[in-house]
Amino acid sequence: MTIVKEAQSSRVSAALDRAEARPVALDLPLEHDERLRRALESEVEKLVDEFGAVLPPSVVESEFAVCVRSFESARIRIYVPVLSYRNARQALRQRAIGTPDPPKRTG
Repeated sequence: MTIVKEAQSSRVSAALDRAEARPVALDLPLEHDERLRRALESEVEKLVDEFGAVLPPSVVESEFAVCVRSFESARIRIYVPVLSYRNARQALRQRAIGTPDPPKRTG
């Protein structure tokens, strides 16, 4: 199980690295940047869990990266993870039309 989690973590990190076309434009403390990065990782993991049975993880990660990049000029970055998640989820649902709904998580 640990190997799978490590592979997912490295895949998520790689997608986020691709999503960060440039460093944060604002002079934010490193701690804030790290919290933002962890929040982005958490959101993309949720999307991979939700759509992984319907779409390849690389497609999910790529769509999320596109959504993150769309907010790169945002002055207030605290909302970037949740807004990127919502936009990516909507786009991924459109891609998944004609395929079964992603399995629902119980518990």
